[in-house]
Amino acid sequence: MSVADPHEYLPLLTVWSTFNIFAACANSVLLAVTLISQGWDTNRALVNLEAIFIVTSACGSLLVWTGHALDQHPPYGLCLANASMVMANVPLMAGSALAIVLKVWGGVMIACHPRWQPVVKWIIWTPVLLSLPYVSGIPLFIAGLVIGIRHPSTVYRGSPFYCVVDHPMLQNATSGFGAGYTFLCLALSVWTTIISLRPGGESGGLSNILGCLIPSFAEHYFSPYSLASLLRKVGIVSLMSTFSAVIPDVVLSSCCVAAFFIFSTSKPILEFVFRGRRVKSLTQPVSPWRSRTVTTLGELPREVLILPLSDLSGSDKSRSVTVADEHSLWQVKAVESSDRREDGMGGHSKHAADPA
Repeated sequence: MSVADPHEYLPLLTVWSTFNIFAACANSVLLAVTLISQGWDTNRALVNLEAIFIVTSACGSLLVWTGHALDQHPPYGLCLANASMVMANVPLMAGSALAIVLKVWGGVMIACHPRWQPVVKWIIWTPVLLSLPYVSGIPLFIAGLVIGIRHPSTVYRGSPFYCVVDHPMLQNATSGFGAGYTFLCLALSVWTTIISLRPGGESGGLSNILGCLIPSFAEHYFSPYSLASLLRKVGIVSLMSTFSAVIPDVVLSSCCVAAFFIFSTSKPILEFVFRGRRVKSLTQPVSPWRSRTVTTLGELPREVLILPLSDLSGSDKSRSVTVADEHSLWQVKAVESSDRREDGMGGHSKHAADPA
């Protein structure tokens, strides 16, 4: 790996810097709005992801923030700090996305297979999910610092965007962790989709439950999976490329921007920003289910629950909830309207028959 000249990649450097600066600022605002609007009900794994994306965007573009974006030989201390942070960026981002996907997967598993609830609860335990990104990110950051201090010649600007620590084993570990996390996200995504759409299962399949739970499930399910799909592409590219490759870095920086638009268009954020208006989440798809029956709910996590547990449980643990399609809904409205007209006509005739 040789020293890179940022002047040769000025257009890409401009795009990459714009993505990172926008992502750092926009996600900071999103994090503040999330904490203010949701308070104690905030998904801690989501807060962790937003905070990590802020840190990775700011640290990855450290040379830009400090005014050394076009310096081919930045100061050694700044270059070492930037290189060590870059080593941890991909594992941190992929690990935080995996935590979100695990949270959704755990909710679906508990809903469809209650007998696995004790094991799944340990897997999706909040401290485990919050620490998942740092298990690989912090050791790689420390390893980059140690190697860079012991071997200063390995620290230089090996990329047009940032400095690197030229240590093949460390770089392979960074790419491996990122790719491993993203491929695990892919496996969990496929697994969750299969058990969600399968009609069988201990609870009759999640598709039976989703008849009344679609809005909340869509909000928490499709948003993280949209982000995970982006990170999977980055994981594949990072596994097949080197730190001197330019395009994967630009794609990775765009993921932080995509994360902002994905989560900022969720229903709670839009309702908080546009108070007093009825807002429909932009990330919420139309339900493909026509008529579903809820056989049992068990202990559903908040990720797949839209109605209060008090409304869905109680003395009657099994309740049927039918979601009508568009045609049957209009038919019901027509019947109700005709009933009201008949009741009104009956009332008028009764009053007319009574003597004054």
